[in-house]
Amino acid sequence: MIEYFYCKSYPILLLALKANLKKHIVIITPSQDIKKACEYLSVKVLMHKEFSIKEIILKRKEVFKEIERIKIKIGNSIFHFSHTQYALFEFILLNELRISNNYLYFHNFEILYEQPKIIHYFKREFLLSVIIKILISLRYFVNLKIRMNSNIPVISLCTDFIHRVSIIKEYTVGDYYDEVYSLFNNHNYNIDIDFKYLFISQDIFNKNIFKQDRILELINFLKINNFVIKHHPNLRDFDKPLIMETIDSLPEFLPVELYFRNFKGFVVSIFSMAVLTASRFDNITAISLIDLDLLIDKDFEGKIRSEWQNQSKNLLMPSSFEELENVLQRTLI
Repeated sequence: MIEYFYCKSYPILLLALKANLKKHIVIITPSQDIKKACEYLSVKVLMHKEFSIKEIILKRKEVFKEIERIKIKIGNSIFHFSHTQYALFEFILLNELRISNNYLYFHNFEILYEQPKIIHYFKREFLLSVIIKILISLRYFVNLKIRMNSNIPVISLCTDFIHRVSIIKEYTVGDYYDEVYSLFNNHNYNIDIDFKYLFISQDIFNKNIFKQDRILELINFLKINNFVIKHHPNLRDFDKPLIMETIDSLPEFLPVELYFRNFKGFVVSIFSMAVLTASRFDNITAISLIDLDLLIDKDFEGKIRSEWQNQSKNLLMPSSFEELENVLQRTLI
């Protein structure tokens, strides 16, 4: 029997790929990059139209038309989901599937962002998010709340709603990364690798999260040390400084974990979830740059550091570029 798994991000795509080993899974996504990855891996995909926040507010009829199309495709099949943040269309779809009595299966592994603090209540971005949340809640009867990703407000799905309407699979500390490790360690995807230094990038040019002077130092370090970069799929070309064009990069649409089984070298990131999976491979030296003073929000930085220490295995955390340089000079396995 076909089951469906909603994926708007690569960490959740990996859960779906693991489920697909035992079940017949179809991926539902608006992402062209995830579609390309699924086609590469011979996994079936059901695409849906991507709606901006403005379109979700103003084009209710079109949103429901797209949801009805998906509901017809799904029928009474099991629907898997994991997003609790950043996926407004999925939240509306979930509510409609609940009304249709579909079997909903929630994979609970996502790290929830922080509750807003009093200081956030008076900022323009937060107040705008509250207005948007209210408008969407009133138009679609979805239970939403605001969480904070560092200093950025994020419209999220209420966990109370999830517990009321779905069967929940809990992932304890490290479970998710063990499952991803098992998925890629036991399957050889025969990808050619001719490099030994890999940097997994994120939205590093976001001035609300990262210190841009320190990020430029990091980029220069990567260039000098002949790193290959795996860019975040959502990073737009015009967000990248010119120096990035001089650094070799991997295809953006492929999950970086595909490379880990046959890779012998160093996998480096600030706080990409993929580095926690990399830390489980004996053939990889995994490094987090969380202690290089790259983040603006120190509370957020501390939370990430604690989470990464608890969920990784043999993860190194250098506190300076000099220390990082020394680590890279170690003899490769």
